[in-house]
Amino acid sequence: MKIEVLDTTLRDGAQGFGISFTENDKLKIIRTLDDLGVDFIEAGNFALDEDMRLLENSASYALSSAKLVAFGATRHPRTAVSEDARLLRAAALPVSHISLFGKARLFHVTEVLRTTPEENLEMIRDSVSFFVSHGKEVIFDAEQFFDGYSENAPYALEVLKTACRAGARAVVLCDTNGGMLPDVVGMVTERVVRTLPGVTVGIHCHNDLGMAVACTVQGVLAGASQVHVTVSGIGERCGNANLSTVVPLLQLKLGYRVIPSEKLKRLTSAARYINEIANRSFDESEPFVGGSAFTHKAGMHVDAVNKAPASFEHIEPELVGNRRNTLISSLSGKGAIWAKMREFMPGVTKDAPAVSRAVERIKELEAAGYRFEDAEASLYLRLREAAEEWGKERAGHAPDASNGGRNALCAEECGQGSERGSTGGDKPVGRYDGKYFELKTFRVMISESQAETQPLCAALIKIAVGESEEITAAEGEGPVNALDLALRKALTRFYPRIADIRLCDYQVRVLDSGSDTASKVLVRVSTTDNRSVWRTVGVSPDIIDASWQALSDSMIYFLEKQSGQ
Repeated sequence: MKIEVLDTTLRDGAQGFGISFTENDKLKIIRTLDDLGVDFIEAGNFALDEDMRLLENSASYALSSAKLVAFGATRHPRTAVSEDARLLRAAALPVSHISLFGKARLFHVTEVLRTTPEENLEMIRDSVSFFVSHGKEVIFDAEQFFDGYSENAPYALEVLKTACRAGARAVVLCDTNGGMLPDVVGMVTERVVRTLPGVTVGIHCHNDLGMAVACTVQGVLAGASQVHVTVSGIGERCGNANLSTVVPLLQLKLGYRVIPSEKLKRLTSAARYINEIANRSFDESEPFVGGSAFTHKAGMHVDAVNKAPASFEHIEPELVGNRRNTLISSLSGKGAIWAKMREFMPGVTKDAPAVSRAVERIKELEAAGYRFEDAEASLYLRLREAAEEWGKERAGHAPDASNGGRNALCAEECGQGSERGSTGGDKPVGRYDGKYFELKTFRVMISESQAETQPLCAALIKIAVGESEEITAAEGEGPVNALDLALRKALTRFYPRIADIRLCDYQVRVLDSGSDTASKVLVRVSTTDNRSVWRTVGVSPDIIDASWQALSDSMIYFLEKQSGQ
């Protein structure tokens, strides 16, 4: 059975606290959702001028599969459709579908609309038939349906029947207040499906009880064939049913056809990207797509997953574009470090000397204050370094001759003999002796500015990449920001893709607080390329030095992954 997905991130989701989209943001989200394979994208309210501009230009978007939907209310009470400017303007939109909402609860009819039950039904009939006569397919949202059904079931059902008789292609049961329990949603949805055979029934749930996903799934099990969702469940009050949970749950757990399997693999990156556009901190604990969804920490769990992933994973993370992650902490054992090392040394055995060397190195660093539990990128780099050190010792300190000592990423991006990244000869700059770059020196300066309220912060940095050196300076909002900007500026000469990444979080924690100002600090940095997030760490008595460690690790990890090294 096929389940239609109507995403309302741009309409219902935009009503969430702190959510605001520019027109360019909306276009990016539309294209991302279209690539993901959703059926409908509710792109805005036809009563709002800013949304109308987006909808009026929709013919030029060239979507591959999704259909844009314009959302709005039925005609006003005591106003003919022909006199309602909103509906007249919406009928001329170059969209094939209209999502029209009307009241299904008598309390709202009499107390909010201040009209009669009969007039409300006429408003629904007139509005639906008006859009149908203009060639639109109407999805009718029965607002407050479940509350209305509990108070007066015959009237709530008559609202649906009226929309169907007027030509609606689908009727949607809305738990607008988000106060329904899953068993109630299932029971009522089943009756609606029996009452309206052959009609597409949708389910639209809010999350005020934390049960929007459960209610949506229960609605589908009861016969609903269309789900209304938002990315990460954003929306008014406590939000809506979460697309990133509902879609894989229905498809992978219950066997419904929702979106193509190859597109389901884009789910994690799409969720992260849209959260980035919304300027939200991504919830790493989100089911299926969160960074913690397939992360293992306890030694017993790690050992079991290494032997049989299904022992502690309910699906393969790759099915939704996610990946398995192992945390290294005091609870982890040798097996956890071995699992990490297999990412870049697939053939390494658990008892290999390289693994033992890595275990020793991590223990030394943890004793010095480093914590890798939430700094998987720095952990990855330290493990590689330990393995490479052991490899050089075994080879008698032989130089790394792979790729002529150079990194293919830099050779490709800089271009042989090109102005960007050239050393002046034919040989492009690259990764020499296992290094993407080498720090020669840096200096951070803080001085009083002419504006008395804010000091001037600047950083000067000198790095070397192979035989080429670069000196750059930058001003920033604070010393760490200045250092970040200066490093980024220096590296983009050699690695242009560095311009695509940015810091998204910076945290400082004081270690050994009993030592007062002599304490070490631990700096954690989160970096993103708008597709994924990685975390790095630095430890030092000097906060600038600790920040440098975390910043440089973030750049090196990005380059490492881009190069496939």
